[in-house]
Amino acid sequence: MARKHLLEGLMKWATREPWRDLFEAILEDHVLPACDETGLEADEIVSILGEDLFMSAVWASAFEDLLTREFEDGSNIVDDYLKRRGWKETASVRTYLAALRNSVVSLYEVSDVVPETSFRARDLVRGGEPVLISERSATRTLKQWHRFAGRVVQVGQQTQISGAVLLYEYETSQDLVKGLHSIGNLTRKEKKELAKAIGDDFDADVIANLSETEKAACGKLDIHDLLAP
Repeated sequence: MARKHLLEGLMKWATREPWRDLFEAILEDHVLPACDETGLEADEIVSILGEDLFMSAVWASAFEDLLTREFEDGSNIVDDYLKRRGWKETASVRTYLAALRNSVVSLYEVSDVVPETSFRARDLVRGGEPVLISERSATRTLKQWHRFAGRVVQVGQQTQISGAVLLYEYETSQDLVKGLHSIGNLTRKEKKELAKAIGDDFDADVIANLSETEKAACGKLDIHDLLAP
């Protein structure tokens, strides 16, 4: 995970209750659908991907998912950690954690890569002009017109990406964008099935009126691309 060192304190905090059990459930949400579709066990997926790739893409995306979740009692792990242990972190790390806490997943297209320095990312879900991403390590793997799912966060004067990044094949990314944009046209039955898949109580009106940001947040980083031959 590219910014693992910034999250070390929070990762240790996540081994405490109730966060440990909550994170295990979220990780299952990210992995089990791929298991069901491919017929593979979770440990087989780890073996196929390799532990490094599994941790940097799948585990990291699930962990960042945990950071943004507000549970039924209104609790959030970042809020809890900053309240109880924030004094141990630098101001820059606290700012980064707060930015992650309020971030959403979206799908981006890469352009204007400057190795070891930056690239531009165009949000394919919400639209708008490409934004300049100050980044070093990701420019070693991201190339012109690559598409990836991830989180773009504002940290001080710089716009950055989080540690969990998953490359998408072009056709898969097109299908994803088309699917997100078509949510408002679903029938009541289809909306109910979607709500069930997301895991929330069904409310057709809420789903019909989801913003593009909220639609993106409903999605998980899809590991099927990683399993493709």
